[in-house]
Amino acid sequence: MDEATNRTPAAAAPISSTLLRRSFRRQLLIGALALAMVVLAVLALLMQVRLNEDVQSRYQQALSIAQQALDAHRLASVSASVSALAAEAAERGRLLNLIARYTLAVGVLLAVSLGTAFGLLIWRSQTASREEMDVLDRMAREDGLTGIANRRTLDEGLAIELARARRTGEELTVVMLDLDHFKRFNDRRGHGAGDALLRNAAQAWRRQLRPTDLLARYGGEEFTLVLPSCDADAACQLVERLRPLVPERQTFSAGVALWEQHESPAQLLARADRVLLVAKKQGRNRTIVSGREPQMVLPLQIA
Repeated sequence: MDEATNRTPAAAAPISSTLLRRSFRRQLLIGALALAMVVLAVLALLMQVRLNEDVQSRYQQALSIAQQALDAHRLASVSASVSALAAEAAERGRLLNLIARYTLAVGVLLAVSLGTAFGLLIWRSQTASREEMDVLDRMAREDGLTGIANRRTLDEGLAIELARARRTGEELTVVMLDLDHFKRFNDRRGHGAGDALLRNAAQAWRRQLRPTDLLARYGGEEFTLVLPSCDADAACQLVERLRPLVPERQTFSAGVALWEQHESPAQLLARADRVLLVAKKQGRNRTIVSGREPQMVLPLQIA
């Protein structure tokens, strides 16, 4: 198999989406605590206003009783003095309650404003966080050069499809594709043209697949097809439809393996890779199905 330089950008240090979620939750908790403190302050102020009103009401009742007692004992001068002091105290109480009510109104307005601003901030942070998660997930699952699934996604997807095939009894076929003489193409046309060839071929192939099929870059110039509910003959027909889609009249070899019930995903991939090697040894630009390899012709020995 030709070796080609894998020009996928080097993997950066992994970014943990769990850490991003934890950071966002911490910000959310801090904001919620701040908003809760404002609400508690408003509630405390409201309780204070009600307490002031209750105290003033009881004070007026006590003052009325005292005035009645003074009037009963004909102490008019004392009653007038008490009435004046009571009026002054009542005026001060009304002023304090008025200040408390205005303060309460400002506090409620502040709480509503902060709540609205905090809700908007949460919504924007959630949107940005979700977009960042989507980007990180796409970077972790897509091949940076071709835009199709990478090896990690292939391993996960193949395991899922194999489990589904085992449960439903449906057929599952894996195809390994390898561009022929790709190193020569790179040396002749340059790595930029080689990258464009890989990218354009992968995108053209993907448009021919069913939504349930998986196309992944296995490495270098080698690709893998995972085809659920598909037998080997149907897989070969698909491969032949993919051949003319490769730009620059580039050819490829293919190895096809139909899943056997006892195989693991690694064993199935290895079997498809082995028949791919057979296809390349047989002259390239052809498809070989596992179990249908051409028999080698041994030379006759004359005694």
